[in-house]
Amino acid sequence: NTSAINLAFRQDLANAFWKPRQAVDLLTFALEVPSPPRSVNTGVVAGPAPGTFPFSDWRSSSASKLRTQGEVWLGYQKSNMYRKAWYPPTHGYFKLAAWGSNGYRPVQWLTSAFVVTGERKFRDGALLAVNAMQGANPQGRPYTTGLGSTPMCAVLHLPSSTGEDNPDDEVVPGLTVYGNTGANAYSAAERIYGLYASKRNDGYPGSALSQLPPPWNNSAIEDMDGVRTALQRAVPFWRRLQMLESQNVPVSEFTVAETIGHAAMVTGMLMGPGWKASRFLKQRTRRKREILLDGWIIQP
Repeated sequence: NTSAINLAFRQDLANAFWKPRQAVDLLTFALEVPSPPRSVNTGVVAGPAPGTFPFSDWRSSSASKLRTQGEVWLGYQKSNMYRKAWYPPTHGYFKLAAWGSNGYRPVQWLTSAFVVTGERKFRDGALLAVNAMQGANPQGRPYTTGLGSTPMCAVLHLPSSTGEDNPDDEVVPGLTVYGNTGANAYSAAERIYGLYASKRNDGYPGSALSQLPPPWNNSAIEDMDGVRTALQRAVPFWRRLQMLESQNVPVSEFTVAETIGHAAMVTGMLMGPGWKASRFLKQRTRRKREILLDGWIIQP
């Protein structure tokens, strides 16, 4: 039945995870072959058995498709100012870096193209893109917690801020967030780039002061709406990584299916044969606040 075949397929994929050639075979099989036909009367799947490839020319056509897509994404990457694998500024999707557009997803085309062709240019492009996701970006911020000296300090992960551990310590390592969406968060004006306080009953009139850096004339900006308008010009597209948790959910959230899984697949395919985690990595725990303070203090 459908669930039995899906379960077997997932198991095949899991077994092949550390074997890039087999992983790409299964990935492209999923891309190329439509859902198996279903019998209307019985609901029984009459499609191919798990791990089998029904078309004689399947491998060559899949390899051709992966190579073509790899070339496309290499071109996109070269058109951007930074190493990130994303659509070029002239593309209609460039500004649509919202939920589901985590930077590791496009890199799968590059790693898969490298595996099926053996051409190092695809691997080089993938490594550059991974570098961008791991800190070689305008803000020097890794998109996965636990990496580097300036790791994410505010992620939508409740266990990291509650429980027995000190909530001021590092976020649980290994969480890859969606990251930069290319948009300024509405609350960024008052939480990062402005000094805002509401009016109080004790007579305090409140405040709404712009805190933008030079050359912006803060005295000419009257309120937070003015700050929001200025931000569209003051903060470039790839510097809008504003980790404000519930105030900027599309940036601070993560999922296994759309962020962590893609990061694991891409980095796993770039590792050499037989790679194993060191004892240090296996015993890695959350770093203390005092160790990370120098890296955190510069972050919004």
